[in-house]
Amino acid sequence: MEEIPYTVKALVEDMPSTSHFHFDILANYADPDHDPDWAYYYILLENNTLPEDVSKAFNSFAKEYVPEDVLSILTPYIQNIKDIHLFSHKAREFELNGNVKSLRLFAGFALFVLFIAFFNFQNLQYLGTLKTYKTDQMMRVFGANTGSVLSFHLLESFIFSLLAGIVSLVLFHILFPVFLNFLGISFAISSLAFLLKLSVVLILISVIFGALPYFLSRVFFKLKSASSFQKAWSWNTQSGSGWQMRIARVLVILQFSATVILIISVLVVTRQVDLMFSNRIGDKNQKILNLRGMPSQIVNKYELFKEELLTNPLIHDVTCSFEDPADENNDAMSFETSGLSQEIENKVIYVYPCDDNFLSFYDKKILAGDNFPQFSGNDSLPESYILNESAVKFFGWTPETAVGRNFSLVLDLGQGNLFKGGKIVGVVEDFQLSTMKSLVKPYVFFQKTFWFFSAQIKYDNNRDNEAVNYIHKIWNEYFPAYPFDYGFVEDIYSMAYKNETGLRKISILLGILALILSGSGLWGMTGMLYEMKTKEIGIRKVNGASRNWILAWLLKDILLLTMISVVIAIPVGWYLMNEWLSNYAYKINLGIGIFLIAVIGICFVNLLIVFRQAIKVSKANPVFSLRYE
Repeated sequence: MEEIPYTVKALVEDMPSTSHFHFDILANYADPDHDPDWAYYYILLENNTLPEDVSKAFNSFAKEYVPEDVLSILTPYIQNIKDIHLFSHKAREFELNGNVKSLRLFAGFALFVLFIAFFNFQNLQYLGTLKTYKTDQMMRVFGANTGSVLSFHLLESFIFSLLAGIVSLVLFHILFPVFLNFLGISFAISSLAFLLKLSVVLILISVIFGALPYFLSRVFFKLKSASSFQKAWSWNTQSGSGWQMRIARVLVILQFSATVILIISVLVVTRQVDLMFSNRIGDKNQKILNLRGMPSQIVNKYELFKEELLTNPLIHDVTCSFEDPADENNDAMSFETSGLSQEIENKVIYVYPCDDNFLSFYDKKILAGDNFPQFSGNDSLPESYILNESAVKFFGWTPETAVGRNFSLVLDLGQGNLFKGGKIVGVVEDFQLSTMKSLVKPYVFFQKTFWFFSAQIKYDNNRDNEAVNYIHKIWNEYFPAYPFDYGFVEDIYSMAYKNETGLRKISILLGILALILSGSGLWGMTGMLYEMKTKEIGIRKVNGASRNWILAWLLKDILLLTMISVVIAIPVGWYLMNEWLSNYAYKINLGIGIFLIAVIGICFVNLLIVFRQAIKVSKANPVFSLRYE
């Protein structure tokens, strides 16, 4: 590898964390006319210039610089730089991009929780209006006008909102850094802007939740007495059919529906992430050290480095490959073989140089033929090739008929074909080299050490520090001029699935929060409703109703509303999760089991919350119940 001296010309500030790429060093080509093998091109357009116009004019412009045969296969596409991080999924991106569908799903989770809190507060406000109806009437008797009563409700709502806001700020200050650390992200908030937004939200909540119940009871429904108000709000379908009862039921159903959708989402996201991690290469119970980005000076001594490592019993196995595990490989080459259809002959196949023990290192099954012979040099003949199942299907063969065929890759670097030809020695089962977001590609594996850029080492995990220190020591002996840049395979996959693992953590947290909010709201709401039924329960007991009958009567309405919410939530949850899963080539099945767990879970939680209150009410002495007002 040629060494080129450079001079440091300037220091620049770090790229924003939200940028689609970050760098340590920027260097220019020594020769401005140098034609790079590949590059990312950034074009600053003049104001009012349309990207599609530039694309249309590209071929005419490029004729002066690009040969005709190359120009015929170019497909230029101009992309807004602001769209790259969330909307671009092209090959060879600088870094792992975000995903707008995951972001929208997260925003949906947050909105569901917000709606649940909204429904809780609104329901409790509605029911609280019933309990304060006589207070309003008494205020009017003593001379209060409509404005005074409304002001009272607004002030009460504002005080509650203010106290909730203060508690929220304290909890936010304590928990937000913990939350960011839990997700492994950094995020800064402008304190002044945040306080201003919170103030606006506080005022809006105060006005909406303070005035709405009052207007519903006084303006829309024009109730004349507390008894008529209570009848309209009765939970039983036989006791009233007013709009108040219907609104309350709708709000409860929407609250339960949002909770069920969140439960479904948590289950789907968790199972999908588990599926992705379970299909990574490597033993899930074995930590594997990964040496990344090895330059050619290191690769030339790789075999000696490997032999030295294996002399120590701490080291179990060493292999080398073209890419780090989980990296997206898009390198492909032409090929020469026999027995192909005409439509296949001019195509290319994906390539993956690897060590002779690469497949056995990761316990991959050879379906036909044998594994690689022991490596004997880059120029050894005949060359050995191994195809995966997808490559065999690509060629139109079977594993058995593929083994033994003459085969050669084609790569001309100006001095003739780099490959001299050989045979297909084996066929390996399909396995995912990158991530579950893409389909398994048709690969041909072969041995060429000058393309070994990543080494993986299995070692004694019970003596972790000792093994890593030993590897570091041997590295410094062989390559003292190069830093010991290492990581672990499981961490590489964690980074590759960073968006998904973050979404799983958030969904679990919000799911738990939704259950707590839904449960606490249900507890408070049923407490009020059962209190309203105190006299009715006493009358039913006097007329012979048993305790078990009263208990079933109290619980059936909650169960009915829960089942209605489930009927609404299941198709919505299925649609949302099916949309999210469309991001992945390999995904879980949205089977009935996921929805059954969500249904059983919400029914169990709701009945458990209500059961204790129902038991208490059903045991009440009818004498005291009949005296209740």
